Amino acid sequence: MKVEVQDKMDPHRLWVATIIENVGGRLLLRYDTPDSSSPDFWLFHSSQRLFPMGWTAEKGPPWLLQWPSHMKTHHGNEEWEAVMEMAKEDARRVPLPPGLFENDYYNIPIHKFIVGMKLEAVHPHNMVEICPASVIRVFSPYHFLIQIDSYATMESDETDSFWLCTVKHPYIFPVGWAISHELQLTHPQGWTTTKEEFDWSEYLEATKSSAAPISCFPQRESFKELGFAPSMKLEAVNPENQHQICAASIIRIIDHLLWIHLESNDSFHPNHIVNMDSHDIFPVGWCESNSYPLKPPRSYQMSVKQEQNQTAVNEKKETSVSTSLQQQQRSYWCPKIYFNHKCFSGPFLSKGKLAQLPKAVGPGPVTLVMREVLSMLISVAYKSSRVLKELQTDGKPQPGMHLEILKAKYKTNTYRASVALVTSADEVPSFCREICVKLQVCPFLFGPVSVGDKNCPENCSTLSKTRFTQYWVHGKRKVGRPKGEASNIVSRPKKKRGRRRLFPNTKLEAECEAVEGEANMETAADVEIYSLPHGLGPVAAGGNDSDASQEMADSGNSPPGSVGSVGSTSIHKYRKKKFLRSEIKTRGAILPKFAMKIKARHLTRKQWKENLEDASYVSTRSSSSVPSIIPLKIPEKTEDSVQADSLSSLVSLRTRGQQLMNDQIELDSNPLHWTQEDVYQYLIKTDDCADIAQKCKDELIDGQAFMMLNFPTVREHLYLGLKQAVRLCKHIERVKLAFYLQYITGSEP
Repeated sequence: MKVEVQDKMDPHRLWVATIIENVGGRLLLRYDTPDSSSPDFWLFHSSQRLFPMGWTAEKGPPWLLQWPSHMKTHHGNEEWEAVMEMAKEDARRVPLPPGLFENDYYNIPIHKFIVGMKLEAVHPHNMVEICPASVIRVFSPYHFLIQIDSYATMESDETDSFWLCTVKHPYIFPVGWAISHELQLTHPQGWTTTKEEFDWSEYLEATKSSAAPISCFPQRESFKELGFAPSMKLEAVNPENQHQICAASIIRIIDHLLWIHLESNDSFHPNHIVNMDSHDIFPVGWCESNSYPLKPPRSYQMSVKQEQNQTAVNEKKETSVSTSLQQQQRSYWCPKIYFNHKCFSGPFLSKGKLAQLPKAVGPGPVTLVMREVLSMLISVAYKSSRVLKELQTDGKPQPGMHLEILKAKYKTNTYRASVALVTSADEVPSFCREICVKLQVCPFLFGPVSVGDKNCPENCSTLSKTRFTQYWVHGKRKVGRPKGEASNIVSRPKKKRGRRRLFPNTKLEAECEAVEGEANMETAADVEIYSLPHGLGPVAAGGNDSDASQEMADSGNSPPGSVGSVGSTSIHKYRKKKFLRSEIKTRGAILPKFAMKIKARHLTRKQWKENLEDASYVSTRSSSSVPSIIPLKIPEKTEDSVQADSLSSLVSLRTRGQQLMNDQIELDSNPLHWTQEDVYQYLIKTDDCADIAQKCKDELIDGQAFMMLNFPTVREHLYLGLKQAVRLCKHIERVKLAFYLQYITGSEP
């Protein structure tokens, strides 16, 4: 998962980091960089420095995404932009849960500090000393930057002497706070004075500066309110090694600060200072409950079994640390990949299309460059789907590989397959060679080496296709057409040629054909069976479905010549019935042939003969044991029935008009000139639409807009339920009716 982390020295500067591990809400993070050389660091999930991905883009200036200020980078802007694009793609693939980082910038109180003010602060480098400090920059009403005063040349990391503060920062204090609590104030480095103890009045006069007033510092909680007491045990992060959590004791408490002694250190080691609300202290048992190693006290003697287990854990941790260091050293920045189109192109790739490709792709992130290279190779193939099939990966990829879905278009079909790509730049040459072997091309056709106008090192132009393929594939493939393999490529099903049957063959027809080939045919009369969909047996016209199926199932009681007697000695011949396109047939009845009458003049002599044969066949069938077909009679409308229908429609319209007149309302003013308040007052007085009145007022609906509303508009834009929309539309129609009667026609109701 990706997050945005605030810079240590600039609150408006953020950069993307990846969550490596989550230990009970304590997140191990790593900044995204081109070479992955950024060291890991820890932040608790509720830290004010953490923001969800996309927060900076949403807020806009003055916030911006820029690499951390403490990184001295030699990479260009293009490389950092490529890293950002990869981070955005990963964030879309693995999004953060909503509401995970509820970090509201504007909940921070406003401070009153100005540049040049002096104060006291805990040194951020060792968290042991309390030193004089100065406000050196004010970013906004919420953030300011202080620096530990020093007059010596800084050889260590400069960020170790800065605090990015808000007014609630726990490690800054007013001038004189250390002396009032009997604490020693450390002299600034390079500052010379004749006095042994630090004197603020002398220092302020010498530096010509002023002290920050006490009113700039808020009232903080006391240790008594939170229940801390000296000699209590807890678990604390080692300030010298953020990856290590040790058993610790509280030595001293002043106001909101705790002096912590790590039990793994000797007694001469100085105690470090933490805030009571710090994310670097935990209750006893926290490491055990989160399966994180805890460094025990120096005096603790483990049993032999525990010692062996601890040794194994330490060795495993050292191995994982060394592995992570090796992974950090691996570069994720891919060099240029050259296309040497003069090399042997193999049986799959078109040499002419290869020459039209760009000379090189990259540099850039490994996965992006390799995906682009393989997509280009697929596009220049004679048959792109065949090349995609050669490159696809079945099953899980090897460690260190990344699955990417590539597409291939061939004719009118689109194919997709998962292809494994390398993620490290040191594996790019070997990966390119493997792809060349798969495609049976010269190993220098594409890769980080540019052949240029010179001859290929493999002298591939002098070899024939057969000799070159045999030489490079080492006999692993036979020359000729590649054999078919199982593939997970998804394509569109092919179209079947020929005309489709109206109904597929039924199981009964298949059985009858099988019996027909084995038994002797004894045909008393031709019996016609229509082809029906699967699961439906042939049913006599006008008969009952269940009765017919029961008769077919009971072959013993089936009469000779019936459909159900397939297994009997009397086997009947089934022949296919030819239908005319204009003929209308149903399962139970045959409707009058209106189309035949209309299109009679278009039938040929042959079609007329077939039609007469079908008619005689139906008459023969009706005289047999099969029940006769009952024709449907469609009554014709007479002149009296038409007059009756028109009279009934007039009566219904008159009844509807009478109902509308009964529902008519009387308006005091013209609704065309109603304001939003008038519409609100009208609806609030109704019994069924009073709850919608406020919504209409919020939508700024006046009288003219009210009368223009209809049911779809109400449902879509006012987000009303079905019943509410119907009730509102009734009132709209009443108002419109009253408007037409009172203000358009001029007649009073």
